[in-house]
Amino acid sequence: MLNLLIADDEELERRAVKNIIGKSFEGQFNIFEAKNGRQAIEVADKEKPEIIIMDIKMPGIDGIEAIKEISKFSGESYFIVLSAYDYFNYAKEAMKCGVKDYILKPLKKDELINKIKEAVYYIEENKNKRKEEIEIKERLKTIQPIVQNELCYAFINNMATADSCKGYLEFLNVSFNSGYCIIMSIKDKYKYAAINEIERVEMKNKIKDYVYDYINLTRKCISTCLYTNDIVFFIEA
Repeated sequence: MLNLLIADDEELERRAVKNIIGKSFEGQFNIFEAKNGRQAIEVADKEKPEIIIMDIKMPGIDGIEAIKEISKFSGESYFIVLSAYDYFNYAKEAMKCGVKDYILKPLKKDELINKIKEAVYYIEENKNKRKEEIEIKERLKTIQPIVQNELCYAFINNMATADSCKGYLEFLNVSFNSGYCIIMSIKDKYKYAAINEIERVEMKNKIKDYVYDYINLTRKCISTCLYTNDIVFFIEA
């Protein structure tokens, strides 16, 4: 269920909008009201509405000012402005503030319903897009160590050329126009040799990941511990 805010200083206008939405989209919205710009900011801050229907001209803080303030903490809200014809220039200014749509007064039921449908579609599409982006990032995060290992293998074995490594470098977002290498060796080799192979691999990976994260705070780098007894870091200068 989505949260929807209606901000209008005219109570009859708010009721009309609320009734149309309530009957046409039964059970789809939690509907909140605000009678001025200041109250709209307060309600938006508390309820985080996905859709905000905002009258342009209200006493005190007007609709445009309220939109600007709300956008500071709720940048993903979908704004629809209500505007009388006399204030159409205000509506055009509101569009510059990130408002997605506007409705001219007097309000028409079918137009309002269509605008709300468009808003819901836009919000759902954005949610799906964000979900896909997260899934892609997770997949890339899984693939990244494999790509790093292959590129490090090419460097270690002197197999790297500009053409062969171009795709790897672009994927990892590193250039290596200049850089340097650090080789890290386990100091207590006797103790290290006493543990089994699985434990050795786990230890090396933990050390590699810790140092890799630290280096990446200031420098881009790639690392591996697969192809040598040591841990190798190639660091972008």
